[in-house]
Amino acid sequence: MPADEQIRVTFLRIELHGSSGRRTSGRFRFIADAGEHRFGRLEEQTAQVDTREGTMHIDLEPLGWTCDITVAGLRRLRIKTRGVKLRRIRNRSLGSTLHKFKQVLELPGRDILHVRQDVYENSCRHYTVRYRIEARAQGDFAIHPPDTVFATRSHRGGVTYTTVSGRVRLSRIEICPVLPVPPTGLPRRPAFPTTAPPARTYAGRARLHPGDAVNGIENPSWIPILTETQAATTNTAKLKVTYYRPRTLGFTANDPRLEWSAEPANRVRFLNNDNHGRTVQVYGTGSTTSADIDVVFTLKFEGEECAKFRTVLGPLKTIPCRFNIFKGPPGPADDPNRHRPTVTPADIGCQLEVANMFLRQSGIQLQLDSNATRNTARPGGGAPPLAVTASGTTGIYSITVPSGQTRNAPWNSIWLQANYRAGVMNFCYLKSSTLSNALGFAFKWPEHPSSTSANNRWNFQENGTPSTSWIQPSGNRPDRAARTVTMKVIAGYRCNSGLPNDLNGMAIIERTNDMSTTNGRRSYGATVAHEVGHMLSLGHRIESPTIAGGRYDDELTFPPRQNVMLYYSADSAGDFDIAQTKVMRSSALIP
Repeated sequence: MPADEQIRVTFLRIELHGSSGRRTSGRFRFIADAGEHRFGRLEEQTAQVDTREGTMHIDLEPLGWTCDITVAGLRRLRIKTRGVKLRRIRNRSLGSTLHKFKQVLELPGRDILHVRQDVYENSCRHYTVRYRIEARAQGDFAIHPPDTVFATRSHRGGVTYTTVSGRVRLSRIEICPVLPVPPTGLPRRPAFPTTAPPARTYAGRARLHPGDAVNGIENPSWIPILTETQAATTNTAKLKVTYYRPRTLGFTANDPRLEWSAEPANRVRFLNNDNHGRTVQVYGTGSTTSADIDVVFTLKFEGEECAKFRTVLGPLKTIPCRFNIFKGPPGPADDPNRHRPTVTPADIGCQLEVANMFLRQSGIQLQLDSNATRNTARPGGGAPPLAVTASGTTGIYSITVPSGQTRNAPWNSIWLQANYRAGVMNFCYLKSSTLSNALGFAFKWPEHPSSTSANNRWNFQENGTPSTSWIQPSGNRPDRAARTVTMKVIAGYRCNSGLPNDLNGMAIIERTNDMSTTNGRRSYGATVAHEVGHMLSLGHRIESPTIAGGRYDDELTFPPRQNVMLYYSADSAGDFDIAQTKVMRSSALIP
């Protein structure tokens, strides 16, 4: 509800003073002015009393002595009354009352007259007039709590506002696209007075677990296309304010002072038509073949723009996948699983669930391959054929392999093609690998359709305001206008020239980790999401200092620890940004 910057003046009662003797005995009439508004001149508003009947007051509310006044731009307001004693020949004055309001509050763009909300009494010798002044806030005229916001003005990245008590304050509201919100490196904010109350932050989280809602990551870089009947709290995109100052504003989840809108408006819907508050849930309109578009959300605080958020709108993209557990021969009695991963189909299902929570923010989901065809061809040829055993879960298999192909397995082995199927994403679960401490690695993926350099890197350029990941300049005032962000993207890759052209896959490495625990399932789910990012052409967001500038470095340095493509595993790494989302969604692996 926009700040209306209005007050309401309601005249309540006039009391005649009994001590006036003959001067207040008889018939009396009164008129009043409130700024440009006049009362008592019209017949239906006549305020008249005959004290000879024993009445010494007039109730004015029933007569409609009330008016609404816009105080924006006013320099003063006068509340005045005049009374007369009615006589046959010549009326006699009872005097007048006058109250002047002259306190002007300086605001950016347009000043405002401060009129304190209260019940006032103004008196002269013969009578007293009582009137009430109410402020309009959040759509209602009332005498509000002192810190209630009354007027707002956008100014250099903040909103200056006044309270009904006459205080002038600066506010700042943000919708950060990176969650968890980085503690440093954010665009600069307006300068607050040293006495200003502190901020309230909602940092968000990336630590997901099986069973969490698939849309658990807030402020995603993608929002889904859904029908009205499909849209629910569990599948729509969640947007939220991540920072506001001062905290005394006390914004609530459905706060009417905060209003969201979207452009293009005809492509976006708010769940339950609720577009107010610190948090909202949104979805888009279209079909499964709709092209991706950018959507910009604008947040207003009491009618003044205070923050923007940009995202991609498009259909959900599904990638079929199959999982192969590489099992070697039994180990010794004291280590029976020496050559065998202990991961189970249930563990893989949980990892897949967590991976989809991360990928959901880019509009991508992995789905178990429903084609049960087994590929028993032995890598490199020869006999006997592979022993491929289907599990109770379609799309998950166990394969009998030589011990050296699952324990300390070479990262470029041709055995990585075992039981692969063309047109799907193939996962190989290994006991351990010759790669140092990696939990997984992508070993084969196709050229990106937009690639300009085979087996190397190319530049992807992204434009928009606010910038992707708020890479500076972000376009968030008072920051400068956003510029083109250039991200290095990995072209196609093949770890071994002997691997089939139509194979696409990655390896997951168990080592000594327990994949059956909640943390194990969460950690490996994040690993799956990370490696899928590589297969969809993403490099590392922040590369290892020892190999910075290498083939996996996207050469962007923000955020420092919050992106899924961070080169090492971290609980804070949970974000995919708009640039990454656009690259992934246009990959050749997307059906």
